Amino acid sequence: MPRLNNNDIVAMGATVGGHGLLLAVIALGLLGMEEKIEKPESLAVSLVGEGSSEPVTGEVGAASPAPETVEEAPEETSEPAEDVEEKVDTRAADAAAERAKDAAKAKADAAKAAADAKAAADAAKRANATAAEKQRAKEAAEKAARLKREKEAADRKAKEAREKAAKDKAAKDKAAKDKAAKDKAAKEKAKRDLEELGKGLGGNASANADQARSKASATIGSEVLPEVKKNCDGLSAGEPSSLQILVALTINKNRTLASASVYEVRGDTPQNRSQVEPAKQCVLKSLRSVSPYNLNEADYDVWKNHKVRIKVNIKR
Repeated sequence: MPRLNNNDIVAMGATVGGHGLLLAVIALGLLGMEEKIEKPESLAVSLVGEGSSEPVTGEVGAASPAPETVEEAPEETSEPAEDVEEKVDTRAADAAAERAKDAAKAKADAAKAAADAKAAADAAKRANATAAEKQRAKEAAEKAARLKREKEAADRKAKEAREKAAKDKAAKDKAAKDKAAKDKAAKEKAKRDLEELGKGLGGNASANADQARSKASATIGSEVLPEVKKNCDGLSAGEPSSLQILVALTINKNRTLASASVYEVRGDTPQNRSQVEPAKQCVLKSLRSVSPYNLNEADYDVWKNHKVRIKVNIKR
């Protein structure tokens, strides 16, 4: 390695010192820039709609904390008892069908083996039968005996599977029958309890027909009169008068109007007779427009066939 003289050492020191000075200047420049960075002003955001009428403020550029995520644990599920019973029944039936197939195959194999054994035995009985034929007859007889035992075993398994399937089905049928009987008993008890409750309430029960009928008339009247005033506003005659329109209503259980018919008109005179038909039509239109009515469903037997009397004023 060559040795450095004094001039080389001085030059190298100057270079290192220059680089250090340059780094210091850059660092000071960056510090000066950092002081000039301004934080953005807050931005006001107003929620429009049903959410809130208050303004919501937040800082632009400021990082909001991430919302906490809560994961729900998976719910434990269990199969309904009826579904499980149905699967048990299916497995038992499937097993019975499979055992029946096995038994049928074993029967066919045993029958074929018995026929083969008989043919081999007949061949071995001939006077000129060879030792090989006699050996085949022996083996065929052994095979036929083995397949016969297998057939008998398959028959037993098929029988057991059939019996199990029938037992499972009987158990399921009994469970369904018991459940139906239990449900029926519960419904009958609830009905009896409701009847007893109605008896205990006495005159305050909704079964008080007169009170229920008066309440229904008041309810329908309060709902239909604003419509009558609007729909019949254009009726006029030679002199001011009023008509009473009597209407028979048939009301569905869901409180909607099924049908309405005018069965009587009171207060008609020669002067307002021309307005009778328009008055009837505007009343019927008003009754239809406010359906369904705000009636008490417990009083359905009272107001399902109801009559109302509606007054219509005739202008001059």
